[in-house]
Amino acid sequence: GLDDSGSPARRCAGSLGGVAVDDSRRPQSRRAMSSKLETHLDAREAGPQVLTTVTQGSKVLEQKTLEPAVRVTAASAGLLTRTTPDGGQATIMSLGLPSTVDELVMQNGQGIIGAVMLSSQPVAVPDLSLSPELHSPPNLVHFGLHAAICMPMLEDGRLWGTLSVFDVKQRGWPADDRRVLAALAN
Repeated sequence: GLDDSGSPARRCAGSLGGVAVDDSRRPQSRRAMSSKLETHLDAREAGPQVLTTVTQGSKVLEQKTLEPAVRVTAASAGLLTRTTPDGGQATIMSLGLPSTVDELVMQNGQGIIGAVMLSSQPVAVPDLSLSPELHSPPNLVHFGLHAAICMPMLEDGRLWGTLSVFDVKQRGWPADDRRVLAALAN
């Protein structure tokens, strides 16, 4: 039967602590933030599951890092690099970028990845046209990209690699995006 409100939706919402009712009244930005945070929590909970994929090969682990990073930030492209024996950063996986990127090895100070190599700190660029020193390699502007954020991936305090996402439009990188990327990079 129906509850006091006479509405199956109300009955369901009541059993969920009113979440469905409250959610319908939230402004769009709050819903988007909630969705992003839920995804962030899913990424954190997936950590142990991701580690078990190592036995399935490194490509699975890389996909479970890069694909969510691009999806959650609504970015246009993404790139994972790994420190080489000589201290460079070699591409290990890319999404939404030309295959020529897969052959790249970046050195200290080269482009946005090189900037992260020097500082071991995240670098976020809302408008690449204002930062020509961060354009390449890879040649982000040539690929039609206008914004970028690159996170260091550390292991025992040393740079293991980088996680980067890029966008075809100029944009700021809100704190939520930075937190999610940092969680995935960790």
